[in-house]
Amino acid sequence: MKLYLSGHPYRYAVEQMMLTVFPQDRPEFVETVPQDGNFAILELCETERYLYGIATVRIDGKEETAKTKLSNSDDPLLYKRNAQQALKLAFYRASRPFLKVAPPWGAMTGIRPAKLAARLYAEGNDDAAVDRILKNSYHVVKRRRELCCDVAKVGQKIKAENRTMDASVYVGIPFCVSRCKYCSFVSHSIGQASHLVEPYLEALFLEMKEAGKAARDIGLRIKTVYVGGGTPTALSAEQLNRVLANIRKSFDLGGCVEFTVEAGRPDTMDEEKLAVIEQNGATRISVNPQTMNDRVLELIGRNHTAQDVADMVHTVRETTNLAINMDLIAGLPGDTDLSFYKTVRSALELNPENITVHTLALKKGATLWAERLPRPNGDEVLRMVNYAAKKITADGYHPYYLYRQKYMSGNLENVGYTKPGFEGLYNVYIMEEIHTILSMGAGGVSKLVAPDTGKLTRIFNLKYPYEYHKDFARLQENADKIRAFYRENFTK
Repeated sequence: MKLYLSGHPYRYAVEQMMLTVFPQDRPEFVETVPQDGNFAILELCETERYLYGIATVRIDGKEETAKTKLSNSDDPLLYKRNAQQALKLAFYRASRPFLKVAPPWGAMTGIRPAKLAARLYAEGNDDAAVDRILKNSYHVVKRRRELCCDVAKVGQKIKAENRTMDASVYVGIPFCVSRCKYCSFVSHSIGQASHLVEPYLEALFLEMKEAGKAARDIGLRIKTVYVGGGTPTALSAEQLNRVLANIRKSFDLGGCVEFTVEAGRPDTMDEEKLAVIEQNGATRISVNPQTMNDRVLELIGRNHTAQDVADMVHTVRETTNLAINMDLIAGLPGDTDLSFYKTVRSALELNPENITVHTLALKKGATLWAERLPRPNGDEVLRMVNYAAKKITADGYHPYYLYRQKYMSGNLENVGYTKPGFEGLYNVYIMEEIHTILSMGAGGVSKLVAPDTGKLTRIFNLKYPYEYHKDFARLQENADKIRAFYRENFTK
C-alpha cells in the first residue's frame, strides 16, 4: 500500500497501524499524493488546543475518510504520543469499513499492550475505567482487554517489589545446531561457524568482566540472569560451563533470585549439560518444542521428534530441581487447529511451570518467507491461540507477560502462562521496562532505566559474532556509558 504523510514525520506509527489493519500488505512511502492504486493519506493538523489526525484510505476504488481529535500539549512527549495516537486512530477508523473482521487488538499497536494498561492504572483508573478506555479509544475486543489488564496487574505487583538499584543481566549465545525456518534472529549454525565460537567467548567474557565492574561501581543489585540465543546448549558442556562460571565471576549474584538458561532444543541437551547448568546456580530452563507434531517439526527444520522433547523434560525432572518453560508457536506450516490443540494438551501433560504461546511472526529474514510454505490463515491461528488460552488457564496457569511483533499471523500476540509463584521475572522486567537490563553479546541492546525518573537509554553492541569479537574497544566504552548514565541520572 502507498502511504503519503502530510504535516508530520511519524512514519513508524503509520506503518504500525497499516500492518495492523492490512497485515498481508507492505508499506510504500511516497513523496507525492497518490492518484491510483491502493493508498492511504495521513495528515496531522493542529490548533492551540487540539491535534487532528485525518486519514483517507482508498482500496479497490472505494474511498473512506476519518478524523480524530486529541489534546495538544507543550510537553514534547505528550505531544508526540497524542499526535501519533490521533493519526493511528484516524487510519484505523478509515480502514475499518474495508475489514471483514475487526482486528483483535483494534487500534492498539506497539509490542507492549500491558504497559498502556499499567499506565492507565497508575493514573488512578479502576478496572471499569481501564476497560472502557481500551474499548472506546482503542477498539480492543473483550478477550484481549481482559488479557491486557490481567498481565498489567502482574507487572504492577512485580514492579512494586522492585528496589531502586535492581537490575538484570542477559547473555546472548548466537549459535544453534541448525537454523529453524521461522527464525529471523541473528544466529549461526555452530557446525559452519565453529571457528567463531572461541573468539566470540573471549570477547563475551571480557564484556561481562567490564560490565560487572561497572555494575559494582554503581551499586547495581543483579536480580535475574537470562542466558539466551540462539541456543546456548549448542555449545559443548565445557564451553557452557565457562560461560556460566564467567557470569558468576563477573557479576555479584548474591541477590539473584532467578537464573534462566535456554536449552531450547532436546537435540542439544544431555545429562552432562544439565549438571553444568544446575551446578552453576541456574533455577530455570527452557525446553522449547514449538510443536509436538513430528511432521511440523520436520517442515520447520528441527532435527528431533516430539518424543525427544518429552524424554528431555522427564530427564530434567529426574536429575535436577530446575523449573521448566516450554515455548509453543501457533501458525506453523503444516499445522492445523486439531494438531495444535494436541500440542497444547501434550505440553500440559508434561506439567511445566511455564508455557509460552507464541504466534508465528513471519519476517523477511526467515527461510519460511522465501519458501512460502502453506500456513494456517489468521482465523485458524486465532482459534489456536484462543484454545490455548482457555485450556492452559483451565489447568491452573495464569497469563503473566505479553508482547506483540510485526507481521504476526492474525495480528495476535505472544503470551507467557505460569503456575502461581513461578512467574519468570526477567520476562516481566524486559517487557514492562521496569529496571536496567545489561545485555552481553552480539546484537545485545542494554536498556538502562533511571531509578528515579524512568528515563530509558539504550546501548547497542555490534550485531554479528564475526564483528563483535573484534571490537574490544566498544566493550570498554559500553561499560563507561553505563557508569556515566547512572552518574547523570541517579545520586545515591
